[in-house]
Amino acid sequence: MVGKYVEKIQQPDEKTPADIKPYAVLPKNLHYYTYSGSLTTPPCTEHVRWIVMQEPVIISQESITTLRSLYGHKGLMSEDGNRRPVQRQDTADVSVGELKH
Repeated sequence: MVGKYVEKIQQPDEKTPADIKPYAVLPKNLHYYTYSGSLTTPPCTEHVRWIVMQEPVIISQESITTLRSLYGHKGLMSEDGNRRPVQRQDTADVSVGELKH
């Protein structure tokens, strides 16, 4: 499902109109974990609220390859998908929630 949106992007930084329906790409189980953190690219000092779905969303290897080809040149996607240094695991307060339609 996610792949059909990724396929519409042809060039890095291209603004492509897409009829994206967010709930169409989310899992049926709308429960999530949330915690405060930062972006995954250094300097890792920005304050953001992360929302991580309890049920993973699966995308094809082809979609991952497309995203890496479009954004990898900026250092935004590495082979392992992460650019931040390893963080301590005992520092985040994690909450649980559920998205509502």
